[in-house]
Amino acid sequence: MRLTREYNHGGWAPHVFECAEELLAAGVLRRPGPHRAWDAAYREPLVPWANDACDRDLADALAAHVPPRRRLLDVGCGLGQVARHAAALGHRVVAIDVSDVALAAARARDVDGAVVWLRDDICASALGGPFDAFVDRATLHALPRERAAAWARAIDRLAARDAVVIVKCHVDGVPGATTGWSAAALAALLPAFALVADQPAELPGVRDPSPIPARLIVLRRR
Repeated sequence: MRLTREYNHGGWAPHVFECAEELLAAGVLRRPGPHRAWDAAYREPLVPWANDACDRDLADALAAHVPPRRRLLDVGCGLGQVARHAAALGHRVVAIDVSDVALAAARARDVDGAVVWLRDDICASALGGPFDAFVDRATLHALPRERAAAWARAIDRLAARDAVVIVKCHVDGVPGATTGWSAAALAALLPAFALVADQPAELPGVRDPSPIPARLIVLRRR
């Protein structure tokens, strides 16, 4: 698996600014300047969805759909709870985020040094792959709808044969949600992947930690 070095491009890529706009509009991110919007979100007070424990349904999905000791990419890792859980299962884990503040907090929590933490934007990824599994907890739904195609291109490019994609995201049309998704819409976004599982779930809302409806969706490369 080829990995790039952490990259900067002289600041965050334009895609990162777009990804933050929806949360800025909702008042979750303060606007100290576009380069630091996501860093500000991960300083105190932490974003509502920040968590130190892997969601039980995500842990169950990993156990059910990802065979042991696979190459796994945690997309938009935040504090790294999913990455640490996957590493504890024996997977070789790379965790990416656009926020240096989030990555610093995640590295500090990784006492075993089992995860490779990289600054990378999935919409303009510098990674080489391939990966056998992907987990996206609440990253895809933070992207404006027009950036979803870039997300999908990166997943498709980085995916190994039979790769599994696990996405946990808000659903459409729910107050407090971001850009919601359904299993059908996600399958259409990734046509080289077949839908394996789709179940109801919950995630915190944008403005506060109160849970709102979400979906846990699993796809596998054909």
